[in-house]
Amino acid sequence: MAKPCGKNRHDWSPLIIMELSMNTMKLKGIWNKTASNLKQHFANLTDEDTHFPNGKEDEILRRLKGKIGSTKEKLRKLISKL
Repeated sequence: MAKPCGKNRHDWSPLIIMELSMNTMKLKGIWNKTASNLKQHFANLTDEDTHFPNGKEDEILRRLKGKIGSTKEKLRKLISKL
């Protein structure tokens, strides 16, 4: 992960910020495709169920666990295969 150039995030170089932004966009694109695949496999999932707020992996796994009835570990394996 990129590290700040100074003591606070306001000291981060514009290139680091751009790199982080691009990585976030890639991750969002990957998750959108994954969420679509999950909804195809599990008809009871909604857009709300697959909404992934940044940095909230446990939250989405908890939601999916409730809807699909699987463990977090099994969900992680399933998601990594999609």
